[in-house]
Amino acid sequence: MVDDLRSAGPRPADPHLAELRAAAQALRRELAGYRGDPADLRAAEEGLDAVDAHLLTGEPDGARLRGALLLLVGALGSVSALSGPVGDVRRAIDRITGKG
Repeated sequence: MVDDLRSAGPRPADPHLAELRAAAQALRRELAGYRGDPADLRAAEEGLDAVDAHLLTGEPDGARLRGALLLLVGALGSVSALSGPVGDVRRAIDRITGKG
């Protein structure tokens, strides 16, 4: 399971990867307390799982990270309470992919 990989995985040396890891973990914590649509929560968790999987490689694929971001934004983009954490993940992905 990705939960096991997330805790056992190597810590990223690149500060942008460390920023993304922290932002994804913060969003995951916020999601734990969010009581929205279960389908949206599942989609958001899948997006975060995809981010975690890419972080484990140490060299995440920009296109796939952006796909994971689309899942997150599609699921949570209209939830104002989560806009800060979602934005943090977006900015971290933008830095990694050279768009920020």
